[in-house]
Parts: sequence; C-alpha cells; structure tokens
Amino acid sequence: MVWASYGCLAFADYFIVTKELFDIEESLGAKSRDSLHTTRRFEYPWVHQTLAPITRGDIILDAGAGYSLFRFLLAKGAKEIHSIDVDNDCLDWSEKVGVRFGNVFPAFGDITSIPFSSDYFSKVYCISVLEHLPKDKVKKGIEELIRVTRPNGQIAITMDVSLNSTNKQVDLGDFLNLAKDYSLVVPELPPDAMRLGVGEINFAVACIFLGGVALMGQQA
Repeated sequence: MVWASYGCLAFADYFIVTKELFDIEESLGAKSRDSLHTTRRFEYPWVHQTLAPITRGDIILDAGAGYSLFRFLLAKGAKEIHSIDVDNDCLDWSEKVGVRFGNVFPAFGDITSIPFSSDYFSKVYCISVLEHLPKDKVKKGIEELIRVTRPNGQIAITMDVSLNSTNKQVDLGDFLNLAKDYSLVVPELPPDAMRLGVGEINFAVACIFLGGVALMGQQA
C-alpha cells in the first residue's frame, strides 16, 4: 500500500486531464462540473495514469459511473467503454449522451453483482463508489471488480477513507484490513499526504497495489 499525494503526478498531468474533461463537459452539456471538483481533479488524472496507456484493444468498465464524463475521455483511445449504475436517471442521461460516441455502452448493474462474464475487461475503474456500500459488501464489490478483469489486467479504485473510526463510514481501520486480507504492507502516513475534512471526519488519500490491481483510498 502506498500513500499518495499530489506530488505523485506532475502538475501538467492534472492540468491536461482537467482541461480535456472541462472541454467535454462544455460540448456535451454536463449535469455537473466533476472536472473542477477538488478530489476529482486528483482522482481522474490518477486513474488516467494508472490505466495508461489506453489502446484500441482495450475494453474498459466504469463501475458506478453516475453523471461522470471521464468515460468519454477514455473512449477516445479505447475499443469499448462499458459503464454500470443502479440509478435510472443516471442511466437515461448516460444513454442520451452516449449515443454521440459509438463505443460507449451504459447498462444497469450493481457493483456487487456485475452483469458481465469473468475476465471480460482489460481495464476496470471505480471512482468513489465502494464506500457507499454497507461495510460488509465492500470486499464483495472488490472481488467482483477482480472477477470481471482479465489476468494481468488493471484495476483502479478510489474510496472515501476516514481517518476517524466510525460505524457508518469506511474508515482507515477497514481499509488497512483490506490490505491485510491481500497480504499488503502499509507504511506510515507521510506528512505530505492529501488530507481533507468533512465536518468532524478527516480523510486522506491512499494507494494499494496488488500485481496488476491498484486500489486507492480517497475522500470524495
């Protein structure tokens, strides 16, 4: 497990991805300005770099896409982008926007029971979704993401990780237990790690690497 900070990516990485997403939002009439969201400006470039290079042979899953347009940025270089969500309003919007792209396919799907066969995707990402599951379902979600990913494929996951113990929020202890389950080593949190606060809850950014699988903790 590697704790991450903004220093892990060059400023240009953030600027370029944010600018490209902003342009897509402008052209498609986005429902939100995710490209300008404080942590999305970290998450999107991080996922973009983690999954790079995107090639014409890649079939990619966006697990829990919501109204995000990040999939349309990746679609420029991939063979296919599939997205799943359980919100019908999100799906309706995704279908209306997706018709402008010939390789983006939204579908109804639960992250704990992904409606695709095993080893289907070359790359998978899930941005700030797993923490919304009941705590006992988070590991099931991760296992499903691994199931649908091809051997030697890549997975990038971001999560809200609280630095405070809580019964409701996925906290640091829960995250460290996930690392232990996968036999990963967790170093001390460095002073330059990204820290955020929401009310009385404090968050930090963290990364776990498991072979071709990358897991990341992130305040949304």
